[in-house]
Amino acid sequence: GVMMAEKVTIGNCELWHGDCREILPAVAAGSIVTSPPYGVGKEYERGGRLEWLALMSGFFAATDAEIVVLNLADVRCHEDKLIAPVRADVVGRKNTVTAQDVIDAAIAGRGRNKKEIAEALACSEQTIDRRLFGNNARGSKAEAQTRVFLSGAAASDLASVAGYYLHDSRVWVKDPCWQTCQYHSLSDRAVDEHEHVLCFRKAGSVPTFDRARLQVSEWGQWGSRSVWAIPSVRNNDDHPAKFPDELARRMVLLWGFGVVCDPFLGSGTTGAVCAELGFPFVGIERDRRFFDLACERIAKVGAGDTAVHGDMLLPANAALTERGAEVVEKTTGVSPRPVEGRS
Repeated sequence: GVMMAEKVTIGNCELWHGDCREILPAVAAGSIVTSPPYGVGKEYERGGRLEWLALMSGFFAATDAEIVVLNLADVRCHEDKLIAPVRADVVGRKNTVTAQDVIDAAIAGRGRNKKEIAEALACSEQTIDRRLFGNNARGSKAEAQTRVFLSGAAASDLASVAGYYLHDSRVWVKDPCWQTCQYHSLSDRAVDEHEHVLCFRKAGSVPTFDRARLQVSEWGQWGSRSVWAIPSVRNNDDHPAKFPDELARRMVLLWGFGVVCDPFLGSGTTGAVCAELGFPFVGIERDRRFFDLACERIAKVGAGDTAVHGDMLLPANAALTERGAEVVEKTTGVSPRPVEGRS
């Protein structure tokens, strides 16, 4: 069988609208540089743990790139109804703000928004929601709890099955959660402040890593360092999970090899960085909204380049997607078929 895939060419960038598990076999990529779905409950991750495993194993089965570089969250969180509902109780620091206090503060300062009311009462916005509406932004005792899995461990296992071995790893220290969202939970767990960057090398390959791409000062400041401190993207208004240009830039400069491919293109960060650095690039995105967003962003970077649209017939690679499902079924004992929920 065949499948129809839309391709847009902007300068030396090829952008494909479709599922990477179907398109990757037709792409001659030397390296993969990407930030795949994290599996933390975003709108486009409704399928849960098994879908994430099937997606990632299918991705590894479909690519033949010599280098695969992944930016992953430190953990994945999936709903698990078997976990006893619990919420941390902070002893010795009970919040004494009442619903009446919130109402009085709102009346006293007419026109105040929720953030301003919280500041006036020296409490969190989450407390305001709890007192007025009974809402708990981090989940309540009546809701199913989340089970936490280490992302790096799962990715390493899936990569190994596909013949990829860990070559290098870095830790990205980002802004702590209270700087990037309105809610900061009282919790018995550490807050989210870091992610992983994992570089895998295909067994038997001998890629070339060109340190001359970096200035001497850059090699000392971050090229040879295992911990990278880079601010998070604060404005996620058009895409829920952008990653910083500087993070993509370092990943490409260190490990970009041949044609760089991002099979989870998202808002187009990797493509825009490659366009700026002069790397040939291929991007793949399944969500129509994000694909259009990426095309627009990359076109702005490659000012003067005309976007060329076209459709191409590709061999249907259902067998590769099926192979990913088989890997998940073999390792977990549960079949993820059918793979649904991606957008």
